[in-house]
Amino acid sequence: MQEIKLKPGQFVFGRKVASEESGLSEQVIRTCLKKLKNMKKLTIKPTNKFTVISIVNWARYQDEENQINQHINQQLTNKQPTTNHIQERKEGIRKERIKDYTLSGRSQNTIPYQEIIAYLNEKTGRDYKDGTPKTRTLINVLWKQGFQLQDFQKVIDNKVKDWITDQKYSKYLRPETLFGTKFEGYLNEQRHHLTGMVSEKTMRTIENLKELELE
Repeated sequence: MQEIKLKPGQFVFGRKVASEESGLSEQVIRTCLKKLKNMKKLTIKPTNKFTVISIVNWARYQDEENQINQHINQQLTNKQPTTNHIQERKEGIRKERIKDYTLSGRSQNTIPYQEIIAYLNEKTGRDYKDGTPKTRTLINVLWKQGFQLQDFQKVIDNKVKDWITDQKYSKYLRPETLFGTKFEGYLNEQRHHLTGMVSEKTMRTIENLKELELE
């Protein structure tokens, strides 16, 4: 067995094991790791047998943990709190810090609703609103699954090419269709030109089936 020497803040990582333990797909885990790497939150060093992940600024996170402990200790009185109470206090402080971090606008994980809808409007010449609750819910669900801005843009590009000049299907260039349950299929679909390869009757059947799926 190969000996692995790890520094503080490093750990051996495997997508398959992480997928089994978290219940997330390997694709989602891969996307999340890529995003964290791009955000410079961690570095990834693959080898032939395993991957070593290093958390950037690990020491700083430990300092913050120590600060929380000091904060709790300073507030201890003659009436010693229980272990559970101390843990609850720590979690409360952490949540407050996360809340402050988010409200300050420094969070790098903000969902780009405006950019996504602006791109859709630019490509379709329409005027959808990025603040619509239903639209935000659709985008939010996909974003939590690991899809990124470029994925939304690619889906928009793919379907604009397919539908923008088609009077029957151009109406489906809308958030509820593009960002619905078929999103991943639209993202990964292969571009085929069926004209001339099948009969006109078959083409009409395909078009009718497509319309039924979209309604």
